[in-house]
Amino acid sequence: MNDGVFEESIEGTPQGGNISPLLSNIYLNHFDRRMGDYGYLLLRYADDIVIFCKFVSDAQDALKRAKEILEGELKLKLSPEKTKIAPTRSKGVEFLGFRFNGRWRIPKDKAKKKFKEEIKRRTRRQQPVNLETVIRFLNPVIRGWGNYFKEGTVKTLFGELDGYIRGRLRSFEAKKRNWNTILFTLPEPELRKMGLVSLSSLLNETISCKGKSQTKAAYGKSVRAV
Repeated sequence: MNDGVFEESIEGTPQGGNISPLLSNIYLNHFDRRMGDYGYLLLRYADDIVIFCKFVSDAQDALKRAKEILEGELKLKLSPEKTKIAPTRSKGVEFLGFRFNGRWRIPKDKAKKKFKEEIKRRTRRQQPVNLETVIRFLNPVIRGWGNYFKEGTVKTLFGELDGYIRGRLRSFEAKKRNWNTILFTLPEPELRKMGLVSLSSLLNETISCKGKSQTKAAYGKSVRAV
C-alpha cells in the first residue's frame, strides 16, 4: 500500500503474514546448518539472530562468517544498526523478550512492565463483576506470560509477581465489600480454590510428552521423567 493505494510487488513477503516465518525458516535453514558446521551456538527466530561466543576474537570470526553466508551466499542485507558484538556479562543481550546476562536469562523490564499493566487493567476496582469473574479474566494472561518466560531464571520474579497479583485481587475485593484494604486479607489457598493460576505453579507443571508424564524443572535446565 502506498498512500492507501495497492501496488503490486514482485519481491518480499507481507510483514506479519502467516507464511512469512515459514518462508524465512526455509530460506535461512542453509545459514543455520553452515554456522552449525562451524561449531557456533546460535539462536534464531525468523530473521532475528544471536550468536554466543566465549571470546571477542571468536565473536569477530562469527560475525565475519555470518556476513559471508547471509550477504554472500544468500544475498541478504544485514542491518548496520542491529548487527554488533556485545558483552553479555556486563551489558547483557536482549532477545525475544529476554535479557541474557552471562548464565542468567530474565524477562526484559519492558515485558515485566507490560504484564503488570495488563494485570492492573483486568483488576480495575470499578468493574461490575465478582472476584471469580476477574480471576477467569486473569488466568489466560498469567498462563500465557508464565509459560513463555518460565524457561528463564524467574523463580524469585514469579514469586514477586504472584504477590502483586494477589494484592490487586485483595484490593478489588475490599472495594466491593467497602472494607479497608490494609486490614482486609484474602488467603492464597482461598484464591486457589477460586481457580487462580499462579506463575510459580507453572515452573514445575507436569507436561505430556510422547505419552509419558514428565516434569519440566525450574529455569528450564532439564526435563526428567517421573
